[in-house]
Amino acid sequence: RLEELKSRTAANITAGSETGLPVSGVLVTFNRSWTVTSNCNSVTGLTCITVTVGWTHYNTSPSVVISSAVKG
Repeated sequence: RLEELKSRTAANITAGSETGLPVSGVLVTFNRSWTVTSNCNSVTGLTCITVTVGWTHYNTSPSVVISSAVKG
């Protein structure tokens, strides 16, 4: 999702989420959300994108967070 969001112009990047996404071949579903911050890190014209992916596996709920920035 991060690469797809980065391919857009900054004005066309919006926050969102997807839930209950299946994983082929395993009995796990995952949720994905992303946030968008304009002028991030106090830099005018810089847009930060943060994507969080989480899932439930047995009694744990791990997650992974990745982020990047685009100019515009």
